[in-house]
Amino acid sequence: MNRFPFFGLLFIIVGALLLLREFHLFYFSWHIVGWGLLSLWGAFSFIQGFSKNEGGKVFFGTAAILFGLYNILRTFDFIEIHYHTFLSIVFIILGFSFLTTTIAEKSLWLLLPTLFFGGVGTVLLLDEYGYIDSWNIWNYAHMFWPIVIILFGLLIVLRSSRRKSF
Repeated sequence: MNRFPFFGLLFIIVGALLLLREFHLFYFSWHIVGWGLLSLWGAFSFIQGFSKNEGGKVFFGTAAILFGLYNILRTFDFIEIHYHTFLSIVFIILGFSFLTTTIAEKSLWLLLPTLFFGGVGTVLLLDEYGYIDSWNIWNYAHMFWPIVIILFGLLIVLRSSRRKSF
């Protein structure tokens, strides 16, 4: 089995960035390079996880890509995200990571953490920016929490029917 020469590619990228910085064509800090390398490692892990049907690699690859991109975009001020919204971003990234793992493994069980983390992160982010009132959300959560039980039951039924059909 041939392995990808990751460290060779790493040296090429770092050398090219240093050369561009010497000619004042591109400025970077090592902070950005670190997050970029994390994203690059995540992309390789993501691709390898999908090609080998390894959900763990897909999950951690997705998380690494998104954390790296989040920090690069924040560093360059492409997006205005403050430090107090970090928890909501973490929840959204975990939601996306579970979603890609759900797709890779074709497992309905992983929809529960996908919906939980993605939903909580989205609600927290919308609350931070003032689009919703958190007290109303807690009132609705208190009122509609049995929906979680219903969804859990649906997943059990769907999983049971899939097993019987094979």
